[in-house]
Amino acid sequence: MLILVEAALIAALFFLIARGTVTTGYYGTQLRIEDTARFFSMTFLLIAAIAGAVVGVAAMIVFIYYSHRIAGPLYRFQKSLSELTLGDLTGRVHLRRRDQLGDLGETINLLAVETDRKIGQIRKDIEEALESRDPARAKEAIMRARQTLNSFKTSP
Repeated sequence: MLILVEAALIAALFFLIARGTVTTGYYGTQLRIEDTARFFSMTFLLIAAIAGAVVGVAAMIVFIYYSHRIAGPLYRFQKSLSELTLGDLTGRVHLRRRDQLGDLGETINLLAVETDRKIGQIRKDIEEALESRDPARAKEAIMRARQTLNSFKTSP
């Protein structure tokens, strides 16, 4: 859109400056003497149309490329977070090396690893408490599980 506006401004400036002037040029083998604006109008419009089309296609390609680099990681984030919501703490966000939002992916992976580790520790402590025949050892395992649970900040 900006290219089209720029082309229109350049054309308007050219036609303003060329007003009242004549240009000579050959059309095939014939020498033509015409008003400058009329002489260059078709050529100018053709160049502007070709440049606009080329820049438009290039802009679309760049837009698609960069939107894919952002939308792809966002889709993988959404998929991984859905798995985490369902309780699968083993899932990780896998991004390509050059994807945008890599730091966010690493943070989500760190969250999943730490949550998985803490839940695993709680599970281990509870199993130890349930299987222990020694009440002191069972109480110690329950206290470790409680301490790990207390490391989570939750709403009441």
